[in-house]
Amino acid sequence: MPFPAVYNLSMKTQEYLIHSSYITARTSLPLYTEEYRYTAHLSEAAHSHEFLEVGIILSGRMMHKTERGNRLLTEGCVYFIPDGHSHALEPEPGLIVRNLYLLPKIFLSDASEESTPVMLQDFLLYFTDPGLRQTAEIRLPQDQLTAVRSLLEACDTPPCCDLLSDAFRYHCLMNVLLLLCDSFGRACPECLVRRDARIYRILRLIRENLSLSTGDLLRTISAELFLNPQYINRLIKKELHTTLSALILDTRIEKSCELLLKGHTITETAAALAFYDHSHFHKAFVRRLGMTPSEYQKKNFTGL
Repeated sequence: MPFPAVYNLSMKTQEYLIHSSYITARTSLPLYTEEYRYTAHLSEAAHSHEFLEVGIILSGRMMHKTERGNRLLTEGCVYFIPDGHSHALEPEPGLIVRNLYLLPKIFLSDASEESTPVMLQDFLLYFTDPGLRQTAEIRLPQDQLTAVRSLLEACDTPPCCDLLSDAFRYHCLMNVLLLLCDSFGRACPECLVRRDARIYRILRLIRENLSLSTGDLLRTISAELFLNPQYINRLIKKELHTTLSALILDTRIEKSCELLLKGHTITETAAALAFYDHSHFHKAFVRRLGMTPSEYQKKNFTGL
């Protein structure tokens, strides 16, 4: 059974692809949550994501299918599905799952190094790294599961003031995320290795300077970090297992989705993000998302 129609879905290699717009259309934050309750046996279609999905089993049980095999998950289990990886669920009646959706790269570039705990930085970088990230499943200790429940209940009953409400919800979700990071780090200590601190600055500089050409952006990063371009490229390859140009292009495409959803035209979006021309933007977008910018806008504006 496919996901409910509220999802923005497209078919890609026989699977559903859930676009990052599912988050950005609902919140300006790189963190979003929803709860799902199942009253009957179901078999959901395999689907992949453009974001990190973290699912917390609050009650009941389900069969979880990933490329690493099938596993029965019960109350207190948590699964992590990174960008580009797929999974499928076979929930039993009574299952309650609370999902957190994150955009790790944007989260990292927006967060302050001083205010973001090292553990969370390492967690987000692990799920940003195409050479390391993979699906994972852990079980929360009972005390942490109790704390997560309390925080989620508080998140669902915020203060009446809208401004306070958003800040309060975000604070609750951040604390849930920190608890999950702690459990993930204990279950997989080799995953949360300390990265070079300059990576965080590079990610932030990229996101803040997307209007520059790739060459000018590289020179800006080089000047800010007092490093030559060749060294920066080696650093990116070592820490994130990708190239700087690929990292910049991925970030441009992510930002283009945000601009298109805000009503910017394709021409405006291409110009704002320093694509050479409309054709260059079109080809890069199709390669990354499997659809044209106009198709993407149409799907999201119509809710299809």
